[in-house]
Amino acid sequence: MRHEEAVEKDEKQRQLDQHRVDLQGTRLTTDQGVLIDDTDNSLQAGERGPTVHRHYDRDVAMFSA
Repeated sequence: MRHEEAVEKDEKQRQLDQHRVDLQGTRLTTDQGVLIDDTDNSLQAGERGPTVHRHYDRDVAMFSA
């Protein structure tokens, strides 16, 4: 890496650092404010399939009425 590229990369990181937020110690919640216990695992379609995104709260609300 050339010196100019290294300086440019450091400048970009400094610009990004101004807008970064430390979320350590915060909890993830749903739109309704319910705490989400497990944020480290995801559901996949098959052994090597894509991640499935489901909104269980919305599904329950729609079908429990």
